[in-house]
Amino acid sequence: MLDVLIVGAGPAGLALACDLTRRGVECRLIDRSSQLFVGSRAKGLQPRTQEVFDDLGVIDAVRAAGAVFPSFRCYDGARVIWQRSVYEMLGVPPLPSNPAVPYPDVWLVPQWRTDRILAERFTELGGKVELETELTGFTYGVGEVDAVTTGGPIRARYLVGCDGGRSTVRKTLGVGFAGETFDTERTLIGDVRVDGLDGVFCHLLTRGGNVTSRFSLWNLPSSPYYQFVVSMAADEAPALTLDSVRALLEQRSGRSDIRLHDLRWISLYQVNVRLAQRYRVNRVLLAGDAAHVHSSASGQGLNTSVQDSYNLGWKLAGVLAGAPDALLGRDVRTGSPGRSHRRNQHLAAHHPRLPQPRPTSLPEPRALVIGCPSHHLRVMSNICSIVLSWSPRRKSRKRSQKRWTRSISILGQVRSGRPTCPMVCSPTRWSARPGKARNGNDWSASAPGNAWWPGHRPTSCGRWRSSPTPQRRSQPATLRNAPR
Repeated sequence: MLDVLIVGAGPAGLALACDLTRRGVECRLIDRSSQLFVGSRAKGLQPRTQEVFDDLGVIDAVRAAGAVFPSFRCYDGARVIWQRSVYEMLGVPPLPSNPAVPYPDVWLVPQWRTDRILAERFTELGGKVELETELTGFTYGVGEVDAVTTGGPIRARYLVGCDGGRSTVRKTLGVGFAGETFDTERTLIGDVRVDGLDGVFCHLLTRGGNVTSRFSLWNLPSSPYYQFVVSMAADEAPALTLDSVRALLEQRSGRSDIRLHDLRWISLYQVNVRLAQRYRVNRVLLAGDAAHVHSSASGQGLNTSVQDSYNLGWKLAGVLAGAPDALLGRDVRTGSPGRSHRRNQHLAAHHPRLPQPRPTSLPEPRALVIGCPSHHLRVMSNICSIVLSWSPRRKSRKRSQKRWTRSISILGQVRSGRPTCPMVCSPTRWSARPGKARNGNDWSASAPGNAWWPGHRPTSCGRWRSSPTPQRRSQPATLRNAPR
């Protein structure tokens, strides 16, 4: 019997297949598409994701295929009005590489290239991506899952759905996907060749320097293509054709000297922020976009998906080797989807929106992220217009005492007690109860986090476990001093 059947050959499925195969777990990876994804879509690899790729043995290929985040160049028509690096825009010095944070910079790599690097690694390890093989149904029982595919039946000990936001696995299970869809806004994104622009930049083409109505063109490393990104109201969404993109460029920039041609891929993106009610039902698991979807800002989908798979991989391999089944988490709900998606709502704030004023009655936010310097907060709020939010948790129905918790979305990963930046982390719940995952599904990078205290270290993005000699305290200092 097969150990694991993985459905979906995107970043989550490919990363999980690589991790399981290198651990000696027999797995198959199927996808209904005729080829791997061809677009640049999620092009920014965050520091923690690069560390994962280092461990999976693909970091050299990833670094060779990409480049450091380019500078931004803003135009008023054909005139350049300013040019700034990411660090100049944030007002901070470049972040140095060190043993604790070996890859401090966001690395620009088009998603199609990331997918192919992972697929090549999977093949090198002895696996094969089975394209044009669609999952049409499955049943599960004690100790096995029987899947029906267009390539024939497959029996496996576990099935993992990494098949995206419209997941067939999740829908077949009947698992809810509560959250919110932003109906008023759309983002047009695609890959095209461009004539008439010089230099390697993120080109912000505007009329009069108004960046809220810009047409962005990103140079893609080692490629003749550019990624265009244009945000607009829902009722202004154009047809998905090259002529429509050309008309939009001229309308936004006033320029007719820039020639767009050879449209390779195009998509109209609608922001969804949703969370699956369960990540596990018996021997069927969900990971990546099948379990949670986000705003496109900072490549949250790809980065959390890879980290989901990396954390699930070693646990799944351990259980197959005889470790307790509880290592995978309990077959329970993730918690209240309503509260979960409200905690994630501010992640959907992206470029056309401005950060809202911070509450003045709460402590300085740097204290809430345990010594996070102020420039980390500027990274959070400026690079993606992410709004920091704080909210007291309601009185527990099971306990009489009141407990103060905070939900913080940061672009920094707290590692070994030190925030590093920039890096995508999902909202982390800081709690007075240390070391206990509330939802029992601790492979998910986007689920509410565990408590943190000195001496703890992360198992993945937003997840924590004790080091050999944890320095336990009843509460983190920031919580002991929090208003009640």
